[in-house]
Amino acid sequence: MIFIMDKNKLMRIRLRTRADYIRLLPNALSLLRLVLAIVIAILILSGGQQYLKLALAIFVLAAVSDAADGYIARRLDAQSALGTHLDPIADKSLILLTLGALGAVGFLTWPALALLGVITARETLVGSVRIRAMRKRHALPASRGAKLKTLAQIAAAGLALCGAAYAWTPAAHAASFMLILAAVLGVWSAYGYFRPRPPDPL
Repeated sequence: MIFIMDKNKLMRIRLRTRADYIRLLPNALSLLRLVLAIVIAILILSGGQQYLKLALAIFVLAAVSDAADGYIARRLDAQSALGTHLDPIADKSLILLTLGALGAVGFLTWPALALLGVITARETLVGSVRIRAMRKRHALPASRGAKLKTLAQIAAAGLALCGAAYAWTPAAHAASFMLILAAVLGVWSAYGYFRPRPPDPL
């Protein structure tokens, strides 16, 4: 009887540990997206249509992982303070490294590069706010405007990469429009991170 109880206890511990591993999946996907962002930038900088097409395929995979980690976190109730900070960092890396690499090899026009500068400045400022919040162990979830901004940025990066990989002019024009939208949404959503907040109740 004692042996059976111990065995059941061990089984419960094993199942709980497995559940803990599953709850780490959203953060693992964010880390994977961070690595894929670096791989995409390297492929773009390598030059050649085949490398660009491979970079586009990996970008689509990374974009899908962005949608998947949020869904899994909500589905499994696995949202965490680490994930709240790690997910936007992975998103920013994917977007800025992709667009930056495309700009470095000449696939972005000067107006597009100027918009990329606005986006980069916005992400740097908001990133500093997130770093301070992380040090204070405060969760800082993204606002609805920030989520729309991220969608516009991912669309812009994906379309720009598609236009470069397949020499498809309509995709390049659509990427320019999405960059403008992303810059506008970025500036608008950034206000929420810097506006004065009421003092905490005593």
